[in-house]
Formats: sequence, structure tokens, C-alpha cells
Amino acid sequence: MKNAFALVALVLLMSVVSARAQPHTFRGYMGVEGGTAYSYKLVFDDSSGYIRGYAYTYIEEGKEVKATISGRLDRQQKNLFFQETSIVYNHGFEASTTMCLVKATLSLKKSSDGSDIFSGPITSSDAGNVFCGQGTISFPVNEAVKRLLNQPSAIPAPAPKLKKPVRVVYDTARPPLAVVSQKKEKEAAEQITEGTNKAIVWQSDTLKLAVWDGGREDGDRVTISCNEHILLKDYEIKVQPVSRIMLLPPGTTVITIQAVNEGNEPPNTANLVLTDGLIQHKFVAYNTIGKKAIIRLVKSNR
Repeated sequence: MKNAFALVALVLLMSVVSARAQPHTFRGYMGVEGGTAYSYKLVFDDSSGYIRGYAYTYIEEGKEVKATISGRLDRQQKNLFFQETSIVYNHGFEASTTMCLVKATLSLKKSSDGSDIFSGPITSSDAGNVFCGQGTISFPVNEAVKRLLNQPSAIPAPAPKLKKPVRVVYDTARPPLAVVSQKKEKEAAEQITEGTNKAIVWQSDTLKLAVWDGGREDGDRVTISCNEHILLKDYEIKVQPVSRIMLLPPGTTVITIQAVNEGNEPPNTANLVLTDGLIQHKFVAYNTIGKKAIIRLVKSNR
């Protein structure tokens, strides 16, 4: 009889250990500035409120970026902070924006349709800790989220697979930077070249710079710098825009657009949009080889 009780106790202990060893898996979406959304998955272990595991970013399952994550869970406040610490691999994932390491703080919220979501703002930076951008990560509140937050439902059930994309809900604590319809745009692009002394009074703390070829792709290459920090080096501009996002220091920020060549149709021309909160400043920079167009951003003393 004692042996039978011991065996039952051992089986129960192994079941508890196995249940505790089961990793948490969240499946949701990440929205970034500009309106782009990606599928986003977390697989991690929780040990006394400290989490470690992996994040997966993808558009198509199987073609993903895998990153290590670590973070802290506050069950009392129902908050989860985590950050991606390094890229493990990129298996065929391609995106129009630069993939950077993400930091996120998630909490329970209500979406616009009244459903519960586990969501919050993100910021991202590259390996050199240079600011890349911001956005939101959202997970539906399913059994996996409830299990992590110690809110089990009466009838346990496996986390449902998402059969169709859910709408990405942006954190309402921040201005809706990705809502294009609210942006105030200048009517036409201003032309700038070597010797142009262009200065803009800047209101926000963030600059989003987009550059592209507004005509026909003819092989124009440019180097774009921000206060001597190179954002794009010897970059061949395309019809499809490429963007960079950065935090601006106090005082004056100098943006330099240098012509590396003149392509097949001189001079070198590059279309640019500099976004200041909801305001867009449009430019066409044209130069001969080696010449530079300069834009100075002067932070407002608001």
C-alpha cells in the first residue's frame, strides 16, 4: 500500500513539474510606424516573474526572424516588460523596413470592439542602440495569456489558432503617428541643392526620413547623414521608399544629402519626406557628383 501511495505521489509530482516546464506561447501582431503589420510570436519560460525565451517576426510562417528575449512579469499589475537582446537567425524574412531589436511593455486593455487584448507600445533600436522606430504589439487574451497572468478560465482549452489577421490596435497614449489621413502636408516638394540654406523649426523629438526616386530609377546613389552619423551610405535610391527613424538631440540637427554619382540621367535627384509628428516636409535634392544639400532642423523651445 505504501508503495502504491509513493507511486501516485511520484506521478503527481512529475505531472506538476511537466506542467511548469511547458513554455508560454503567444501569437499576435506587431504594428510599426507607417502602417506595416507583421505576425509576432513569443515562446518563453517564466521563473518567479523573470522570463527568457524567443520572439519570432514573420509575414509568412517559416520565413521568420528569431530573436532572444528576456524580461519581467508583474502579475499583480498584469504587466509584462520584455526586450529582444540578439538576433538568432533570419530564415528568408524580407521587409521594407529595417528589422531592429524591440522593447515592449504590455498590459491588459480593451480594443475598439470591446474585446480584451494584451497590448502595449514598442520602441526599437539597432545593434548599436540607435533608435529605429516605434509601434505596438497586440495579443488576443486567450488561455495562454490567462495562464501567464494567473487568470485561468473555468474550462481549460488549448489556445485557438488565429485564422485571420486581427486589427492592430495602436496605443492611445501616443499620437497616432501612423494615421496618414491626419497629417498636414505641404502642397509641393521644395527643391534644394548645394548652397541652399534650408532651416526648419522642429516641434517633436522624433524625425522620420523617407527617401526614394520620384521619377524613373536611373541608378542615382546618395549618402545621407544626420549630425555626421551616416543613415544611408552609397545607397542606390529606388521608386520604393526606404525610411529611417531617429530621436533628435536638443539644439540643431544637420541632415546632409550627398550625391555619390549622377546615374543615367544627370543630375542626381532624390525625393525626401521629413516627418515632424503630423507635419510632413517634402524636398527634392538635386546635385552633381560630390555635392551636398543640407537641411537644418532647429528644435522648438516649447
